[in-house]
Amino acid sequence: MWLIGDIARRNAQVFAAKLGVVEGDTRLTHRQVNERANSLAHGLRQLGINKGERVALLSRNDYRFVEMYFGLPKIGAIFVPLNFWSSDEDLVYVLNQCQAAVLVMSAEFRETVERIRPQLTAARHFIPMEESPSPGMIPYESLAAHYPVHEPEADLQSDDDILILYTSGSTGRPKGAVYTHRGLLHTAMIMSIELGLRDTEITLHFLPLFSSNLEQLLPLSLIGATHVILRKFDPALVWETVTREKVTHFDAVPTTMRLLLQYPGLERVDTGSLRLVSYASEPMPAATITAWLETFPRAEAVQFYGMIEFLCIAGQKPWEQLSRIGTVGRPMPGTLVRVVDDEGQDVPAGEAGEVIAQSDCGMRGYWEAPELTAQAMGDIPSASSGEHWIVTGDLGR
Repeated sequence: MWLIGDIARRNAQVFAAKLGVVEGDTRLTHRQVNERANSLAHGLRQLGINKGERVALLSRNDYRFVEMYFGLPKIGAIFVPLNFWSSDEDLVYVLNQCQAAVLVMSAEFRETVERIRPQLTAARHFIPMEESPSPGMIPYESLAAHYPVHEPEADLQSDDDILILYTSGSTGRPKGAVYTHRGLLHTAMIMSIELGLRDTEITLHFLPLFSSNLEQLLPLSLIGATHVILRKFDPALVWETVTREKVTHFDAVPTTMRLLLQYPGLERVDTGSLRLVSYASEPMPAATITAWLETFPRAEAVQFYGMIEFLCIAGQKPWEQLSRIGTVGRPMPGTLVRVVDDEGQDVPAGEAGEVIAQSDCGMRGYWEAPELTAQAMGDIPSASSGEHWIVTGDLGR
């Protein structure tokens, strides 16, 4: 039985000396990433964190995100990466709604945590990433670098909950989409197939990891890629990093692709290593994708369509980018997609209806929200399956 933590374990065995994570002056091999993930898991267990307890992170992109992502599942703890753009009110709501026992934070958000700390009802431990914690806090490095590095022993099952990703809350309170080992592994495998990934990939992270971990961190880790992490998006820094680190892939949105195209002096940037860009989240303007492909003729572009609750809905291959502008591609392998009317019946080809999807890649449901889960995963009639379908809320044809 393969579990999410086994991705880091396997990479430590197969790609031991290969760079696993790069951020600024921090350069860790796959073996070091796995050892630190194991040490972190042992350290949290020593603090009394048990299987099923939630551990939250409030930080911009950081190499320690990777350690938590693959280390926490090794002891059955549930990782909750927080949206760092959230208001204090939403942070308090999310942390209390999932009853997070631990809150890890970067220095940038120490003041935020101090403000909201009195309102948190379940947090027992506060772990700053820097080395100068406030009284009662435990520095992150004391856990990730000072405990045993062997694989933790734990009673784990493939259907255990290990990740909660909260929605933006644009139409109400944020909802926590819960993923299991099984759901994440299926997502990793399907996305790696859809993107055509190779184990030689050097991928650059500039989109927020709290939202892009499913489509980038997860599948790229599965195939043993090197992760180069930027704290935030900056066109000059992106192109500088592509050149310096010989980046082969990054994940983007149409807006960031347009800004990268507009970078002054782009013609002098060495982009020869770049072979693939994946993008999603908003409609792609014809002018942007046309200019992108003309500027980078050797770099394939892959569009995909999904959501926090279900990433692997549809994908559009590189050769379809210009011939099918305005579409999002075909159902991904292992995914069933339907377009239905208000009664859940398939609409005729060419007519508009609501997009629904089904596969093992979706969330288990929303955290502690059975009514919302029932709305999102209704019993919709199907000739091929009696299982639940994810209701996207999107119109398609």
